[in-house]
Amino acid sequence: MAASAVAPVAVPYLDCNGTTPVYDEVRAAMLPCLDASGFGNPSSGHVYGANAKRKVDNARSQVASLLECDANDVVFTSCGTEADTHAIWGAAFRAKGAFHVDVPHVVATTAEHPAVIETLKMYEQLGILKYTLAPVTSEGNADPATVAECITTSTCLVTCMHANNEVGALTDIAAVSQACRQRAEEMKLPEGQLLIHTDAAQSVGKVPVSVKAMGVDMLTVVGHKFGAPKGIAALVVVGDELHEGPKRLVPLLSGGSQERGARAGTENVPYIVGLGEAACIATEELDDYMNRTERIRSIMLADLQAACSSRGIDMIVHGPSPSDRRLPNTLSVALLGVDAKPMLSAVGADGVAASGGAACHSGTGSVSGSHVLVAMGHGGANDVLRGTMRLSVGRLTTEDEARRGVQVLVDQLASS
Repeated sequence: MAASAVAPVAVPYLDCNGTTPVYDEVRAAMLPCLDASGFGNPSSGHVYGANAKRKVDNARSQVASLLECDANDVVFTSCGTEADTHAIWGAAFRAKGAFHVDVPHVVATTAEHPAVIETLKMYEQLGILKYTLAPVTSEGNADPATVAECITTSTCLVTCMHANNEVGALTDIAAVSQACRQRAEEMKLPEGQLLIHTDAAQSVGKVPVSVKAMGVDMLTVVGHKFGAPKGIAALVVVGDELHEGPKRLVPLLSGGSQERGARAGTENVPYIVGLGEAACIATEELDDYMNRTERIRSIMLADLQAACSSRGIDMIVHGPSPSDRRLPNTLSVALLGVDAKPMLSAVGADGVAASGGAACHSGTGSVSGSHVLVAMGHGGANDVLRGTMRLSVGRLTTEDEARRGVQVLVDQLASS
């Protein structure tokens, strides 16, 4: 961990998949953008604008270096939801205009983030598109062949998350891309009609992510998941054809010509610079991050297993077991017979910050489970839905902090 990293607060923070603290280095990089010489509009032709544009261009290159893509393909957005929505909107209206598809079809999976699923629902209700949700495996990842089988002659987009935010399962996006493109070729879809998008919000900065190796046309990255502030993200849009000409991705926001015309609106220079610095840190520290967080996850798992065993509590670990098929920082478990929501609420104020990440309870006492766990096959298992909690660590998490957090949970188990 870098020497300038922020010391952990007194309450252990084990919810890094929800958001991360803004890194000291990121904050320091952002501050000059707010002073008398750094406040300019990147679109302005004078010296203040030129200075701001240089900062934006540098951040774009830093993000591109982390993601192994062309810097010109990085389109800055306000958040991951905007980036995902842009991918869906842009692909659908591109299909209508460039490929004359009356009602474009989109394929996603049952475990996607609500930013994707709820957008698809709304757009279908508005008559903009139709969609199919491919089932995921019991581990929470997507099977490439199953996703590809959902493609029809009207399909304009396949969107499949790289890492699941709840259970940490990784999907082989390169295999999904290959299977879907092969399926499109077999079905004789017009060349270029099918686009592939992955929501990599939870994986960027935690595991290697390469746009080139994945073979995708679009990728979503979200800053506050790896040390940048909330309110900044990016959609990588690959290739000149998707930026210019009749087959360009249709913008979600129209107006000015910012971001190569892909996303109107004055650039948020301080936050873009923050995202760039966070990307630079991730590029330099990724191997160390993976090793450290995997070790801390293993310690938390062992401590929980020992506590549950001594108390006669059965525990289920969600997601894949092999480390190369899941996020190294994420531990999602179900403590059978335990109601995780009130337990986490009881300790959340001054004990440990963690997430249920799975179950919510209605006023009638029935259980409405996480759509991810339901998609994984736990829809009828109330004990699993009620007992699930997610512990996720990050760059600033220490082993001592994680163990203290788990101990708080164990003590709460003993008192409940």
